[in-house]
Amino acid sequence: MDALQYMKEVQCAFHDSGEKFDKFMDVMKDYKFHRIDVGIVVEKMEEILKDHGDLILGFNKFLPKGYEILLLDEGEDGFGNASKYLKKIQDRFENKDHVYKSFLNILLKYKNNGVTLYDTYLEVATLFEGHRDLLRDFTKFLPSVHLRGKST
Repeated sequence: MDALQYMKEVQCAFHDSGEKFDKFMDVMKDYKFHRIDVGIVVEKMEEILKDHGDLILGFNKFLPKGYEILLLDEGEDGFGNASKYLKKIQDRFENKDHVYKSFLNILLKYKNNGVTLYDTYLEVATLFEGHRDLLRDFTKFLPSVHLRGKST
């Protein structure tokens, strides 16, 4: 699929919501003129396209490796979703293997009761600084508890 065809699909999907299509176009213009980077594009597009999995899949085809928007499939087991997430981290940091290994070590410390959920979140947030989409995706795997204070 080429970019023009994809744009037509987006326009059709938002035919009843011109405001969403305008937001889509604004993000694309901001990226084209280097006012935002690809990480911000992903973050904004994830919100704009959130109820349109088909559009997200189409948009992912234009993103650099490791920046794809994750679609966590409720019908898929947690392992499949986690595998997608880990693959995204590996792709993003393919030239920085230490980041991926550090992430796995953080998870192991939590699993082995070495740190609280809160501290785990803080370590992951520090590791993924500048990659807010990865941190946001990480929170999708956390138990539905609040991360305030030092509770688990």
